[in-house]
Amino acid sequence: MKKPLATISLVACLGGLSAVEIAKAQAKQQCSAAMPSNPQGRLWSYRIIDGRKCWYEGKPMLSKSSLEWTKDVVQTFSNENTAATPRNAFGFASVGTT
Repeated sequence: MKKPLATISLVACLGGLSAVEIAKAQAKQQCSAAMPSNPQGRLWSYRIIDGRKCWYEGKPMLSKSSLEWTKDVVQTFSNENTAATPRNAFGFASVGTT
């Protein structure tokens, strides 16, 4: 009688652990606009996302879909874009007219 109970307990524990790992895997890693000045021995990497370096703690080449900008950084980008140099239809800066 103890053997089936032990098997059921083991299966339940493994199922619970795998659910936690899936939740961790689906959580997005937060991007930082700059690498910390004091990384304290931790590995930092970056990917180019939205034309900017997205710094994150961890190994290089993390999937871009696993990364996201924090809301305060997104707000900063929005403010920069509203004051940005006007661009033509091809994305080039409009410096002057000829």
